[in-house]
Amino acid sequence: MNKTYQILIILIFLTFSISCQKEKSVVEIELNNLNIKADEFSKIDTSFSANNTIERLRFVKSEIEDIRVFFYESGKKKSIIPVKNSQVHGECTDWYENGQIKWKRFYDNGNSIKQSTNYGENGNRTKIDDFTDGSFTEFYLNGEPQLKRSDKLYIDYYLNGKIKTNYSVKSDSLTIVEYFNENGKESFSGYSNSKFVLFNNNKSLFNGTITSKFNDGEIAYQQTFVDGLPNGECISRFGNKNLEYELEFLNGEEIGIHKRYYPNGNIQSIKNVNTKEYKQWDENGNLVE
Repeated sequence: MNKTYQILIILIFLTFSISCQKEKSVVEIELNNLNIKADEFSKIDTSFSANNTIERLRFVKSEIEDIRVFFYESGKKKSIIPVKNSQVHGECTDWYENGQIKWKRFYDNGNSIKQSTNYGENGNRTKIDDFTDGSFTEFYLNGEPQLKRSDKLYIDYYLNGKIKTNYSVKSDSLTIVEYFNENGKESFSGYSNSKFVLFNNNKSLFNGTITSKFNDGEIAYQQTFVDGLPNGECISRFGNKNLEYELEFLNGEEIGIHKRYYPNGNIQSIKNVNTKEYKQWDENGNLVE
């Protein structure tokens, strides 16, 4: 082996050693941030990626309980999952590589409990699934709620966090109906029955037009009702002012062409009620076949 070749081998070895030490230090820093101390566990199993970086560390507490920590190839933490009796058990967290939390979940012997929260890379919440009441909440990019849904609730919000529409189911035959302007002022309050007929709070059939507005006067929602049934064109906008849907009714029956949109402004679907023709697009504008 000539001297040049020997020097090359030494340089490669040193480069590899430094790289491994750097990776190890990143992993150690992440474990310290997670407050995981190796001496508190009976055994540690290590799994490596195809590129020979640490992919997973399994910290064994006992025969039935362990904590699994996954890593990006950079050494940054990716997720932490506690396991008990072969079931996910406890608080689970997943991170973006930039260190922001991606989602947080809670489990009891494999069953989802409490709230599961998703986050964007900017740290703002994007969705909450609440297992205490069966509801879910989605959020605008600014972190304010966009909508909340459950078997008992149908709520839409303006971009400033104020309620736009609130349907609250009290029984099979009674749903409280409320519409609001962006400034919080109520534009309608009443209720509907099991046939979705709208009434005033004085129990009379509602005849008139519900109009909710943004602070600048632009229409957020508008629909005319005759004897409690929707009639004519209906328009609704998301709290960010992008169109939500354009519909048309005659004596409570759908007619004409119905259009629905995504919050980003892209078309979601077009339905021709008369011809039954229906087209749908994904959120990026691609036609769904």
